[in-house]
Amino acid sequence: MSHLYIHPHFVSEKQALFSADNRAFRYGDALFESFVQFNKHIPFLADHFERLVAGMKVLQMELPNYLTLSFLQNTIAQLTHHNQHNNARIRLCIYRADGGLYLPNNSNVGLLITTQNIEQNHFELPSKGVRLGCYTDVPLSYHAFSSFKTANSLPYILAALYAAKNNFDDCLLLNTQGNVADSISSNIFLLKKQKLYTPPVTEGGIDGIMRKKISNFFWNFGKNLLPLPLIEQAISLQDLQNADEVWLTNAVRGIRWVQNFENHHYSNLVALQVVKLLNKYYTIE
Repeated sequence: MSHLYIHPHFVSEKQALFSADNRAFRYGDALFESFVQFNKHIPFLADHFERLVAGMKVLQMELPNYLTLSFLQNTIAQLTHHNQHNNARIRLCIYRADGGLYLPNNSNVGLLITTQNIEQNHFELPSKGVRLGCYTDVPLSYHAFSSFKTANSLPYILAALYAAKNNFDDCLLLNTQGNVADSISSNIFLLKKQKLYTPPVTEGGIDGIMRKKISNFFWNFGKNLLPLPLIEQAISLQDLQNADEVWLTNAVRGIRWVQNFENHHYSNLVALQVVKLLNKYYTIE
């Protein structure tokens, strides 16, 4: 039987966890992080913890004394051992303590960690590319917490429903200016004429951990690894039509390459090189 962790206990996944006053349920008053474990190693846990703490500060949640990076490492190791997961997708959720209406009674938090077994033990570029659509009904906007992963995910849920209905693998979400913000579960990179582009977080998308790591290859290491300039700028739908490669990136799946968008088809040659770098620098065999 699988277990989960709800501070301070490891419990069966079938055990009831919350009351009707839970603020994540009532108001979406919560943050979450999704990340991967390969061979009992989490490549980017420190980065996820840093983003989580920054999000808690913005949402005025109190950081408990017990919640440290080493605590998370030990707790996740125990949980994946309980669940016999060497390779896993892990989800960590911080939610404000019960009580209050829109105004909380306090700023204390609860912690929930779940794991899901996966087969792969390294990042892989899928052999089949993504069929990409575009969801336009709910535009995104930039604000104080738009770059964090919150429980207020309705635009992404509606985009996922739209993608499923229209037989897309993923969909772009646009911002209020009509530019690309991100996709359902990923940031976007665009390769055009030996230059790499990605939208800045001020375009309304999530400040993704994999986005950060891939950017580092080109900002800090590019001359030694992949000599391509990286440019942060707004990306329009017209820009996608003129691209050579389009990537969707997140911390669980690494890079997925887009095979087609509308009537445009893309290659994946540089994406293959970047996936090799991810495994070389961030995974443990």
